[in-house]
Amino acid sequence: MACSSQSASDYVRQARVHLIRELKNLSAIVENLYLHKILNDGEVSELQAETDEDKTRKILDSVLRKGEAACYEFLRIIYMTRRRTSGRPSPLPEKKSEASAETTGFDLQFWISCFPFEEDTCGDMNYLQGLRPCHRYQAKLKSKAIKMSEEFWMANKCLFDKSYKPDLSYMPLVLDAEGNISPSKIKKSEIKKSMMSRAKMLKTYIPEYKPEISPSDLLKIDKNIVLVGPAGIGKTALSLEMLKLWAESDSEDLDYMFYFDMRDTSEVMKSMSLEDLLFSVFSEPDEGKEEVLDDIKKNSDNVTIIFDGITDLCSSVAWRLATKDLLPDAKIIITCRPDDEEDFFPWDFLRVEVKGFSEQSIKTYLSAALGSKQSMVLSNLELLTLCHVPMYALMVAACISSGDSPQPCTITEVYICVVRLCLQTTGSKTETRHLNSYITSKRSEILSLAEVAFYATEGKSVNLTELPIKDNTVLSFLKPLVLNISSTTYAFHHYTMQEFFAALWLLKNPDKVKAVLQQCLTEEMKHMRHLIPFMCRLLHEKNPSLMKYLIPPEELKNTSSWFLKEMISTFCDCQDEADTEGSGSSVDILFLCQCLYESQCPEACIYLLDKLDYCLDLTGECLDPYSCCAVAYVVTQSQDKKIRLDLEDVTASEQGMRCLFGCLKNVQWCDPLPRQVWEIFLLSEGQMDYISLLDLDGNWMHLPVEGKRCLYERAVHVMKMSTPKVNVCLYWDWPTPVCPSLCACLLEALPYISSLSFRMTFRGPGSQERDQDQLHAGVPDVKLGPSRADTKPGVSEDDTKPMQPPLRFKPPLKTKCSSWMTFRGPGSQDRDQDQLHAGFPDVKLGPSRADTKPGVSEDDTKPMQPPLRFTPQLKTDSTSVSYSFKCPGPGQFQCALTGLVFVMTQKAELFYKTVQWDEGLLQSASKIAAGPLFNIKCPEDAVCQLHLPHCVSNDDLHYKRLLSVIHITDDGMSILKPLEITETHVIVKVPHLSCYGLAWPFESIWKFWRDRKVISSQVLLFLRPPNPKTQRKNLNVFLLPRNVPLEEVIAKHRNSEYIEAPSKCKLIKNQNYTVHCPNAYKIQPEEEEFDLDYGPNYHPTFEIRLPIHTEEATITVRDQANANVWEREVDLTGPGRETARSASAEDSLAAEDNLPPEDRLLLVRRRFITGVSDAVLDQLLDRLLERGVVTDDEMQLLRTKIKPEKARDFIDIVRRKGTEASSVLIAALREGDPCLFRALALS
Repeated sequence: MACSSQSASDYVRQARVHLIRELKNLSAIVENLYLHKILNDGEVSELQAETDEDKTRKILDSVLRKGEAACYEFLRIIYMTRRRTSGRPSPLPEKKSEASAETTGFDLQFWISCFPFEEDTCGDMNYLQGLRPCHRYQAKLKSKAIKMSEEFWMANKCLFDKSYKPDLSYMPLVLDAEGNISPSKIKKSEIKKSMMSRAKMLKTYIPEYKPEISPSDLLKIDKNIVLVGPAGIGKTALSLEMLKLWAESDSEDLDYMFYFDMRDTSEVMKSMSLEDLLFSVFSEPDEGKEEVLDDIKKNSDNVTIIFDGITDLCSSVAWRLATKDLLPDAKIIITCRPDDEEDFFPWDFLRVEVKGFSEQSIKTYLSAALGSKQSMVLSNLELLTLCHVPMYALMVAACISSGDSPQPCTITEVYICVVRLCLQTTGSKTETRHLNSYITSKRSEILSLAEVAFYATEGKSVNLTELPIKDNTVLSFLKPLVLNISSTTYAFHHYTMQEFFAALWLLKNPDKVKAVLQQCLTEEMKHMRHLIPFMCRLLHEKNPSLMKYLIPPEELKNTSSWFLKEMISTFCDCQDEADTEGSGSSVDILFLCQCLYESQCPEACIYLLDKLDYCLDLTGECLDPYSCCAVAYVVTQSQDKKIRLDLEDVTASEQGMRCLFGCLKNVQWCDPLPRQVWEIFLLSEGQMDYISLLDLDGNWMHLPVEGKRCLYERAVHVMKMSTPKVNVCLYWDWPTPVCPSLCACLLEALPYISSLSFRMTFRGPGSQERDQDQLHAGVPDVKLGPSRADTKPGVSEDDTKPMQPPLRFKPPLKTKCSSWMTFRGPGSQDRDQDQLHAGFPDVKLGPSRADTKPGVSEDDTKPMQPPLRFTPQLKTDSTSVSYSFKCPGPGQFQCALTGLVFVMTQKAELFYKTVQWDEGLLQSASKIAAGPLFNIKCPEDAVCQLHLPHCVSNDDLHYKRLLSVIHITDDGMSILKPLEITETHVIVKVPHLSCYGLAWPFESIWKFWRDRKVISSQVLLFLRPPNPKTQRKNLNVFLLPRNVPLEEVIAKHRNSEYIEAPSKCKLIKNQNYTVHCPNAYKIQPEEEEFDLDYGPNYHPTFEIRLPIHTEEATITVRDQANANVWEREVDLTGPGRETARSASAEDSLAAEDNLPPEDRLLLVRRRFITGVSDAVLDQLLDRLLERGVVTDDEMQLLRTKIKPEKARDFIDIVRRKGTEASSVLIAALREGDPCLFRALALS
């Protein structure tokens, strides 16, 4: 570091050699030296003629000749423009005593930061970051950006009446970023019970906006972004808001931002260069065009480009920008619809979902757009449903503000109102009666526009290049596109308006309708289906009317007589054909419901329901409020026959559920629908109206035994708020394990529960699914009776109809924990049950061994010597590990890898491995796993005792005593009582060898989890191979119980490197933990709950994404109180870290080496497609053409494709040609791209 007395001239002179080599952006330095009168005109002219190296020398000579003041100003210029003059900063050295010419590995940024500038003059003067033409071009871009934003909002204002132009501007949108979704929490506001009907409820609820992401935040993120959302959701408004914020910023940085509406420029961009794209399409510099383009290329990290409304990357320049072939450091922002987003992955884009307006934004928007008239929207459920989509909110506001249009009910009616409003404005008519005659007079012009819209939509284009009639009526719906071509091109203000007009023309030409319906079934033309909902409503006679003034009523009537049935048959019959071919796809029921909701035709709804056998399967759908309205409409049309509704794994807002509530009287209210509705209700982000849902089903709440933690927390909240007490029915899908969160929440909510019942279903070998209304609540060491598979309580003979409701039981709340429960059922007296057994069909349970006295040898009471530790032989097969060891004779032997201790009576060879628990067997005995299950083989009577490692903390003696040993043989399962439980092991006598594992009694573990007892645990680290494309490497963190063998985890993650570090720690079951690392680029998830994971998969608990060159890192695990529970510094470089893994690693490599080359390529196929570059692909093609692996025709065909398709087809062609061809490709890849070759682990 420079000393405070060192002069500027000495500082420059000492670093002269390095400055000549390192200094960049010399033109900007010369400009600033001239600006601050260090150089004159003649000196500048001389410098401009020099090469870079000579120019640097002459600059240094000149400032040194002019003395201390010139050198000081020269240093100040370098400091103020260091981002451009010194390149990217490198990591600071740990220690550096002086910034001198002798410094090894000269760092210009560090060097200039060490000079002692005078602080009081640090910002007195302005400094140019680049050439003057570049700064002027930046100013021009900012001016255009502000103008574009103003024009966008002015176009919105033009939809309103001339006498009323609201002040519209950007309203906050709900944005969800990938990996940044935080669980919503229950509002702790008082909810009053009300008996008013749902139709009279005026206040509606839409999920609250959480200001986690804003447009300014998106600008600051140093990452490519894809904004995903349906049409009209606000992607364009968000993009233009970011453009406006950039333009209004007062930053002195020289940066550039470009915006391209891909719907306007898609045709022009197909054969365009970067210069044409930036300067011809967007804005051309007024001067210094070459200097500006050169600055953009050299400083691409200061460039942001927005591609709005992208559907594909047909443009080569757009493709090259998105794939970083051009401007590699530029920030690319893409907006697209959900159907198109898969085309932009697995590129390294941050996915941000645009969800539209929140409740607050809707109110703010309607207040600005409608003033006092906003109550007309707030009091109408259908209108409010539409307004979370900004485009629909704009249309609704424009319609309401006109004052004479009926309130629309469906989306199409909104478009009809907007079209009428535009025509009314164009025709200077103020009365509706005049408007209808005006529409008739302009029939030809409107239908001509509709024809152009149809063919443009069919061709996936928005550019209306051939507009036959340029009448004001037509132009009112369009905007001109400035494309610097000879003729003017137009486009609709929004693509959905184009689809509306296309649907209108299609109804004028009904002979083409059936062909379009068939097109909708194809992948290439599936976008045409967006026309169908518009057509459904346009055929209806309900006001506001448009069609009868454009198409003769007789023609509309003829079309409407067959259209809806033809549409339903087309989509349903195509599924029958698909089922015949075994494709397994399903009818898009939600789409058909939306079409019928638009049509408002009850007869068509009945026709659809009859086609679907009165069953609406919406499994896995995400229902927005509009979709819920559509489903509810279809359901309400069935008056004579109840509908089977399946809502499994459906997500819907509380606002959407309100729409569905009104139709449930038309639905079969039977299992599993009550549970499904409660799951949707409790997992929605809305304020819970629990009273209506409880009233719907006689104060019953239906819950699964396995679910998210927040589901049970909200259920408890409802129970506490409800008066009277709630009846709870638990659905147990055997052999699903009971969620620990349910156990904890039920204990908390017991005082608020009136009764508790179970609906149990399970499957066994050779049996059909049955409902079981009895619960087995066994206690430790209970002897299990015979299977009751043949007993069918509460089920009719044909197993199809329940004869009675589920039995209910009341836990005796005033008594202490006991092993009995009191049941009450229809027609029965209360009875005490010491053991309640729900039989498991066709599973033979062996005799209990709890009463068996362990056979103890005469010297078993004597203290024995510590066991001899051994390292077993390992054999890795796929993702499992087996162990073997030859015991030399009698004695105790402890496995160093699993912790098992074998007490041997003779010389013998042991074989053992871990196997997966049978949860059904465990639950039938009311047990839960407390450790791995070991399958042990050895000659009979060679092993007399087995010591199984446990994970209970030394302080929890009570819970140690509850541990038991599960013994599973071909004859069934038995429960063994331990001989002794030590600090680390459970000791049991071995009658004969098979499967052994530890377990807890189920009812005891409830209390264990409630009391939050400490578990002896381990933290394991695995480093995955680095990704050369993203320059990242991932460190996986596993939180596991202590008695999980390390080798079992290693076997499941053979492609990762085990990082050896002290692993012991104490964790608490069901408590949330976080992981921290100062080097991390990203850590996901933000927090996670610790669970007792005993395999078989062992998934990572956390993933830490690190820069690829990170050599060491500090990893910290913290609990809910933010206290450190585990912290280690780990080394992430160098080989030889897999000490415990050596044998299995060798086996793993040997196994991979034995794979044929074509199979090895198949294993890395996906990573090859995403990782290989276009240039390397071309090299590989040339090499394989020379070797005769690919033909000329194959090479020419591959070269015409874009990179992902080229890579995918290329590797598949080679693989199909067999071993020799695959070997040639592997060898060529080793030579052509060694980094990718190593990342794919093909060696």
